Formats: sequence, C-alpha cells, structure tokens
Amino acid sequence: MAATVEYIFMAVPDESPAEDTLRLINDKTSGLSTNYVLALPDLKIGSLDTLMTTSEQLTKADTYAAGVVQKLMEYTLNLIGPDDHEELLVGPTRVPMETFIQHFQWDESRYPLRMQLVSMVEVINKVIVQVDTTFKQKATAHNTIVQKVQTAEKKSMGNLMTRSLDELVTADKFILDSEYLETLVVVVPKSSSKEWLGAYESLTAMVVPRSKGDHEFKMKAREQKFVVRDYRFSTDSQDVASRERSLLQTQLKKQLMVIPGGQVLESDYHPFVMFATHIVQSSKHVAHPRRGSRQLPHVMDAAVQLDGETVVRLPRQLAGRSFVVQKCRNCTILLLDCVSRVTVQDCTNCKVFVGACKERVLLDDCVDCQLFAASRQVVARWCVHCELHLLCPTQPLLRSSVDMMFGCLQCSYTQLKGQLDAAGLGVFTNFWSYISEATKAEDDDQSTWTLYPPETTASMGLPGRDLLGDVSISFSKENSIVPHTIGPKQKPPGEECMVVFYCNADNVRNKVAQFVHQLKHQSSAGSPLLLIQMVESSFRADEAQWLSHHPSYTLLGTCIVAEVYGGGSVERCRGIVSGLGVDAYVSSSPQQGAAEVESFTQWVSARLAVLTRQQISKSMAEKLDSESMQSQPI
Repeated sequence: MAATVEYIFMAVPDESPAEDTLRLINDKTSGLSTNYVLALPDLKIGSLDTLMTTSEQLTKADTYAAGVVQKLMEYTLNLIGPDDHEELLVGPTRVPMETFIQHFQWDESRYPLRMQLVSMVEVINKVIVQVDTTFKQKATAHNTIVQKVQTAEKKSMGNLMTRSLDELVTADKFILDSEYLETLVVVVPKSSSKEWLGAYESLTAMVVPRSKGDHEFKMKAREQKFVVRDYRFSTDSQDVASRERSLLQTQLKKQLMVIPGGQVLESDYHPFVMFATHIVQSSKHVAHPRRGSRQLPHVMDAAVQLDGETVVRLPRQLAGRSFVVQKCRNCTILLLDCVSRVTVQDCTNCKVFVGACKERVLLDDCVDCQLFAASRQVVARWCVHCELHLLCPTQPLLRSSVDMMFGCLQCSYTQLKGQLDAAGLGVFTNFWSYISEATKAEDDDQSTWTLYPPETTASMGLPGRDLLGDVSISFSKENSIVPHTIGPKQKPPGEECMVVFYCNADNVRNKVAQFVHQLKHQSSAGSPLLLIQMVESSFRADEAQWLSHHPSYTLLGTCIVAEVYGGGSVERCRGIVSGLGVDAYVSSSPQQGAAEVESFTQWVSARLAVLTRQQISKSMAEKLDSESMQSQPI
C-alpha cells in the first residue's frame, strides 16, 4: 500500500501572478512539502448578500459531504480491509487521487461557469444527496445478501447438535426404502465415544435386527446424553441446499468484485462425533468444520484459551468494562463487578459467574457449561447441555440450542446490591422462566430446555481466600438477595393470591424483602408458601385490569407485585402484610386470587412478547457477531 499523503489547501491573497506566488511558497517550504496551484475558474458570485448566503449553504454542504464520504470510507474499509484495496481512481477521467488533486481541472460539463454560484451550490447538494441515497441502497442490498449467506452457512456449520447434516452424510450409511428398518443419526460427545460404542446395542431390547420403532431408543439415548437427530436422508435436499449456497455466494461476489478472495479459518476443536445407528456397524467419525475463528470484539479484559484455571475479577476491577471468555476448557470464571457486556464463546465444561451486567450476556457455542448471571438481556445460541441461573428483567433468548436448563439466580455477597443498582437491575423483576426460542419452528414439539427443580439448590465451586480476598459469596436460597421464584410453568394446582405493594415510601422495598423472608420462614416451619413470580413496574390505570376488583386500582403507580401459592395463602399473606405495617393489597379470597393471577400472567406474557419482538427485530438489523440486543425491563 502506498504511503499516506496529507494535503493542505491554502488560500493566499491574489496580489501577484500565481506563478510568482507559487515560487515564493516553494522557497519558504523547501524540503517540507511539494506545492501545486489549484486552478479555479472565475465564478459568478453575485451580490454581497448572495455571497454571504451561499457561504452558509456551502458550510452545511461541506459538513454533509464529509459525513457521506466518511461513511463510504468506513464501509469500504470494513469490507476489504485497509491494506487490501487497489489504487483508488476518481474523477470523470478515472485517474489516481494524487493526479486528480495535483492537476485539478474544473468539470465544466457538470458545473458550467455561466451558472450562478448559488445555483451551483444547489447542484452540489443534489449530487451529495444522490450519492448518499445510492450508497444506502447498495449497502442495504449487500447486507441482505450477507445475511442470507450467513444464514445458509450457519446451517452447514456449528456443532453437530444443530447444523445441517446434508453435507456430512452419504447414502451408503443409510438403509433406504425399507418397511422394517430405520437408520437414526446420533450425536455423541467425543469424551463418551467409548461408552456409546459399548452401550448402543443394548440401550433398548429392539435394536437391529429386532427394531420395531425408535421412540424408546431415543428416550434411552437421551438419558445418557446421546442425542438422536431428527433427520431423514434425501439426495434432493442435499442438492437444493448446495445450489442455494452456491447462488448466494455468486451474488455476493458480484457485489464485491474488487475484493480479493479470503481465507476460511477452521478450529481444530470438535466436541462431538456422529454415528448412524440401527445398522450393524456404526459409521466412522464424521469431522465437521466449526465456525471460522472470529476476531475478539474490542474489550478491556478477556480470558482466552485457558484450561483448568480459575479467573477472578474482584469488585471495582472491571468498572463497567466488557469481558470475553473464549475457547476455555474446565475453567471457573468469577466476575464480581458491574460489567457492560459479557461474551462466553466456544467453551466446554466451564462455570461462569457474572455479578451485574448492564446490557447483555451471550453464551455462544458452549457445551456442558454453567452460567450464573444478573443481566438486562441473556442470549444462548448453539449451546448444548448448559445450565443458566438468571436474574433477567427480559425474556432469555434461546437460539439453536438443545438440552438447556434454566433456573432462578440465588446468590449474595456484600457488594452485589450496589452493583445491581449501578447496572439498573432490580431484584424484584425476574423473568428467567419465560424462555423465548427465536429459531424454533412452530410445529417442532421437541423440548430443547427444562426448568431447574425448585427444591434443588444450584451452586458452583469457589476458589480460596487467596483469590476472593474479603468477598464472601453464598449461593443459598436463605441468604440470596434475589427472591427465589419457581415460575408459572412449575406452579402446582392449589390456592394462590396476589399481593401488591405500593412504592409510595422509601422503605417499601425493604418491607418487600422482609415479606419474601417471611414466606421462606413459614415454608420451612409448615405448609410451603411458594413465590411464583414477582414484577416491579409502573402501571397505568388502563393496564391494571387484572386488579380491577381492588377499589384503589385507578391510583396505581410504581408497584411490586407478588404471586404466591400455598395452602391458606390468602389469609397467611394478609397476616404477614399486616405485621409489616406496609401499604399493600392482598386478594380478598382464593377465587378472586385465582382470577387475578390468571389475568396478571396474561398481561406479563403479552408485555414480554412485545419486548421480545423488538429485541429480535433490532438484532436482525445488526451484524451477527455484534448481536447487540438491548432491552428495557417492564
């Protein structure tokens, strides 16, 4: 690439011939610069008022033009890189930029000298607008093609749990057109290959040659983390998928003719092998290209390519910066601070704790990992056998993942409350159980996730004082500052009620925390009182139809709503609220409580659906690797 040349445009008084002025400047700047005369014709200036008005318009046009050129430059360099492009040709005669500037000639065909200066400025503005419009149209078209290519490539990449199998399997591995035999494709973790080879023939009593059906076999395989892919071999589908990808690649190349060919980088880490089952011998290992190595985003801290290590970031060490965990194995990562974003990518058997995240936690292409996180948004994609224990004021987004488990975050340490406040996260709004599967087909009834059993306590192994210092972390439900909710999907049948706390005093949230503690105490002492879900939000009067039986519902402002289940929940909750001396509403009867709970749950689902659509629409408009899906809690 040629050396960078800087040009400085200088206006000098027109008191002598241009040649004499150039000679004088050359003498003064000898050895410092090379100087040229920029030949400008005499233009029709008009009156002084016209000149002043035109000067203001030119200033605006100059700012607008600089912005358009900057966008063009950034977009082009982003596509082809700063060192890979050919020499830039400009002007109507298509000459190098240096030649165009050093030997500038006025384009009289586009800007006639007989034209008034004010009219010429209007023409310049129209040209800039046309360039900007054309750029936006071509950028949109290019981004559409890129997105289609990425979608097609995703189907042929990733791990064997989720990627398309059309290019990996061949007809000789399948028994076709048989009324009695069926070939199943099974994906097995590499570490379990020997167990699979020793066990698959005896998983059920009806494996070849005695097979009558595959349902029991799938269930038995799933119990041992052997995943049976729902796949039927077809040469037609293979040909169609290949033609689609070739067509898209051709369209992309047509748009990027000046860009030299790139190189695809492949990772040598393959966590799965694939077997064809229900035939006498299993197929050989089918290697697959994992997604190409991706460049780390610009972050201030990261843990990359670690194995069996513990990484701890104590309070005030991250100070709101982002963090990336990439290509780690058997590691423990504790981020005990407020962070901007966290990305956990291409990791296996890792445990990650995130104290408070302002924007988003992304779990990407991970296997057998545990995530404990409080974050405004949580996304999991291309993951297998992972647990996520969350405090999340929006719906967790699940993409192309299997065997996932979600639970309510239960933890505490001294600095956690302040970090949650700094991240804008409240402990009383947690939609961890409202999982949104953005890529699941409507007719796909196979469950890809489950909820963590409410009676079980989740925790992760912690390092010693040499790494944690004076930070004492607890994962017990008794000490957690996040209320333990079990989610509407795990609610057993029985009596339930609504409790609404009005946030009209400074100590209301402390009273709500005491209310949650009293629920735990009564549950341990006798019949359990389970907290189904909680929401802290501002309600308009027309939004509070679920509480329309309450005479003061039109006065609702910011409230904390709790849904409680258990025998005698209405009377017991009324007794707890009375003892706390707090302004709150409790359902008047079990029947009214059931009606209010049903209406409130519908309201929450509808509100979350709107927010999730906004998140998905925003993410589709951005590049795949940025995945910037910010959301707002309800």
